[in-house]
Formats: sequence, C-alpha cells, structure tokens
Amino acid sequence: MREPWWKNYHTSNGTLLQYQNVSILSTQGSIQVPLSLIDKAERNRILTGMTVSAQLALGVLIMVMSILLSSPEKRRTPVFIVNSASIVSMCIRAILMIVNLCSKSYSLVVMYGFALQLVHEYVHVFDVLVMIVGTIIIITAEISMLLQIRIISAHDRKTQRIMTCISAGMGLVVVAFWFTNMCQQINYLLWLIPYNNHQISGYYWVYFIAKILFAISVIFHSAVFSYKLFHAIQIRKKIGQFPFGPMQCILIISCQCLFVPAIFTIIDSFIHTYDGFSSMTQCLLIISLPLSSLWASSTALKLQSLKTTTSPGDTTQVSIRVDRTYDIKRIPTEELSSVDESDLKKWP
Repeated sequence: MREPWWKNYHTSNGTLLQYQNVSILSTQGSIQVPLSLIDKAERNRILTGMTVSAQLALGVLIMVMSILLSSPEKRRTPVFIVNSASIVSMCIRAILMIVNLCSKSYSLVVMYGFALQLVHEYVHVFDVLVMIVGTIIIITAEISMLLQIRIISAHDRKTQRIMTCISAGMGLVVVAFWFTNMCQQINYLLWLIPYNNHQISGYYWVYFIAKILFAISVIFHSAVFSYKLFHAIQIRKKIGQFPFGPMQCILIISCQCLFVPAIFTIIDSFIHTYDGFSSMTQCLLIISLPLSSLWASSTALKLQSLKTTTSPGDTTQVSIRVDRTYDIKRIPTEELSSVDESDLKKWP
C-alpha cells in the first residue's frame, strides 16, 4: 500500500526541532528565541482572533434580533437599554481587539526584535480602549442583573430591598476589582509600571480575584432567578397550568448560567488556555440575557394570559411576564366581565 507523502518526512528528533532556538536580530543585538515560544504566541493570536470574531458575530446577531422582535414598549425599558449597552460594548471591544491582532504589534520583529517604532499610535490607543470597554461590560452586566433582581422580587418589598442591597454590594465589589485591574493594565501599557508581584495560579492576584468574583456574582443571580422561576412554575402546576411557557424558557437559560460560567472560569483560571478565553464568561452572560427574553417572548405569544377557576366564587388570573417574574391576581367572578385589559400586566 502506498504511504501518504508526509511519511517521507518522519524524523526521530522531532522534539529537538520543536524546541530549537531561532536567532533574531533585535534593537539590543542578536537574541535567541525558542521556536516553541513563537508557536505558542501565534497559536494564542489565532485562537484569540477566532474567539473575538465569534463574539462580534453573536453580538450583532442578537442585537438585530432584539431590535426587530421586541415591542416598542420593551425597547424603552431599563433592562433592554442596559442589555443593549452590554452587547454594543462587547462588539466594540471585539472590533478593537481584531484591529490590534491584525496590526504589527503582534509581529515577530516587534515582539522579539523590540522594533516598537513600527507600531502605530492608534494601536496603543486601542489597547487602552479595550481595557476601558472591558470594565464597562462588567458594569453594565452587573446593573442588568441588579435590575432583574429587583423585578423578580417586586412581589415583596422587604425581600426586594434585601436582594437589592446584596446584589448592589456584590456588584460594587466586582466592579472595584475590575476597575483596579484596568488601572494597573493601563499603567503598564503606557508607562511600564509593573503589577503587584504576588500571583495566584499564574495570574496577578487582582485580575484573578476579579474573574472569580464576577463568576460568583453570575452564579448568585442565576441561582436567585432559577429559584424564583421554579417556585412560580410550581404555583402554576397547583392551579392546573402545565403548558411549556415563557417561565420554563427563562428557567433553562438561568440554569445554564448557573453552571457554565463557573466551568469557563475554572478552565481559564487553572488550565491557562489562551488570552481570549477569559472573555467567554462575559460573552455567555451578555448573550444569555436578551436571548432568554426573546425565547420567552416567542413562547408567550400562545400563553399571554392564563386563567383557572380555584373556587366557585372567584377566579385566579395568572399573567406571565418575560422579564423573569410573574403576577397572580384573584378576581371575583361577578367582576371578571368588567375587567379592562389595560388593567392587566402587559408584556415589557
């Protein structure tokens, strides 16, 4: 049998070739750079470019779908505005990162030859903007989760105040760490001011803790959403409503946000895949928030208002809302015919 052509190039010292040194003429003279280090840098560049390109495509797709499929009333709600700001910020960061990855900043003569004069000024400006926009993404994501915590706890004022305080406190801590990390990275990019030397699992401790805290915040809010939605679904079952509706859609998205961000954060923190992987947790959350609403809205077209009789004297009316909450009203039968549709909870 004829062997493939690459069999003719088989060698027993492949490992030795992989870790050989390459001589590069730099501004400091001739230096020796391991070939494996160059391969690792190029692989990191390719994977990061693929990741941010996928984020840009997803962001544009979700943004267009949200605008086209959402009602004018919903597009004016604070949650929709904040979610849209998160998507736009993610797309802007992806564009800036793609431009930087395609610039001479990642060329071998700049990375190993230190010919920094070849890098245009706009590349350094984009590097700083990437850090700033990344912090804006964290801020908008925390605000969105805070607003939805208030919505889902609106049935009880005391619970709403407690959950708001917990969510706001957790969000402030997360934003404080990300803002500190942003300042440190900008100082290093502009003036080569070194970070704090203490590291955790290969990362500077501020950045490492910022990632962990953001993942914990996502898990906490998703756990609250999942519990509230599961409790609401159980109430519907008790009153005889079993169809698959918008609450089940949002519950599925909330459950995946409960586990997937933690998995991504653990992989990124302890396995060290590549640089662009650290933004996957943020991308997953930003995409999931409007996606759950779109899915629930499409399902809610068939289940806008559910009614079931609980006793001969009155009727229980359940209005399902796609912003992670629900409303239950008890209306006497004799007054049911006089209820105006404008008095019922409308879709956001």
